Amino acid sequence: MNASTRNNLILALRIATTLLFVFSAVSKLYPIEAFEKQLVDLGFASWTTAPYLSRGIIGFEAFLGFAFLQKNYLRSFFIPATAALLVVFCVHLAYTIYTTGNSGNCGCFGQWIKMTPLEALIKNIATLGLLSYLYTLTKNYERKNTALPTALLVLTYVGLFIAFPIKAYTTTTDENGFSTFDSIAPVSDPQPEYKPAADTVVAVVRDLVTKDKNKTSDTKSSATTVAKKDTVTKQVTKTTPAYTPKVSIYAGFKNFSDGVTANVDKGTSIVCMLSLECEHCMETARQIGELSKEQKLPPVYFLFFGSPGELDHFFDVAKCKYPYKIVEPQVFFPLLGDISSPPRVSVLKEGNIVADFDNDSFSKDKLKKAIE
Repeated sequence: MNASTRNNLILALRIATTLLFVFSAVSKLYPIEAFEKQLVDLGFASWTTAPYLSRGIIGFEAFLGFAFLQKNYLRSFFIPATAALLVVFCVHLAYTIYTTGNSGNCGCFGQWIKMTPLEALIKNIATLGLLSYLYTLTKNYERKNTALPTALLVLTYVGLFIAFPIKAYTTTTDENGFSTFDSIAPVSDPQPEYKPAADTVVAVVRDLVTKDKNKTSDTKSSATTVAKKDTVTKQVTKTTPAYTPKVSIYAGFKNFSDGVTANVDKGTSIVCMLSLECEHCMETARQIGELSKEQKLPPVYFLFFGSPGELDHFFDVAKCKYPYKIVEPQVFFPLLGDISSPPRVSVLKEGNIVADFDNDSFSKDKLKKAIE
């Protein structure tokens, strides 16, 4: 291979590496909160440290990409450092496949290009091959001046933190393990005293005690009355479980679109966490709309992640519209809990989450059963 061909090949491989790593970094930025949630779900960070760790990883990835556009320490540092980073990713992906299987989005290209862990592993191995070949070509090729790489490092991180400033997540954990949000006004109204309806188990038992104190009939008559009440109690226990009122993780959301004010913790309600650009979320909303045509549903509320300009398209595809609220990312993503990405559909009864669905577990039949 002559010198000209060799230099052209090296340049092509350097540009390809730059494009790959810069694209990987940029794709994690939109939205960066989704990447931060992934770091939290993996146990690498808390909601407090995730904004810093995410920018640290993205910035380093972008810096490595930009570094391939220059020759300083290319062979002695940047190619080995990039390869080492890919090896770490490969080990993590192999462990993920071994422990949880080849499912979900690995997050290599954020939400733009969803890849399974196996696909990402193959991609990384192929990139390692490319870097190995580039390493063999670059003998006596690099320069050793620290000024340009240092300037690239500083500019990359300064630009990143200016364009995407740190925004703290407003999440804490209560004694029941649920997330609460300081940025959302808490429920200020005191919880009403729980008074069971006349047909609940508590009411029936109370009625039994009262009648037992005031009984005037003979023993046989009293026994017959008690037997009847026991039958009613068993029937009520089977069909009408009582829920002690509590404050749910959604309690702070009271004001919805079109001036709707609601207490989602009162009675039975359905709260849906949806992304305005997510096709799975649109399909979930569409199925809820179809179910509402088949039977009367409890109040339904949508909590959206996205921009107001996306609302019309979402409702056109979903073919339904319910009271909604667009939620700040720093509130929305922690509310997803153990669900990696929207949609999340929660059925609440007196503030108790009695059913929780993600994209894989949701169906109209399951929702129908949960609201019975």
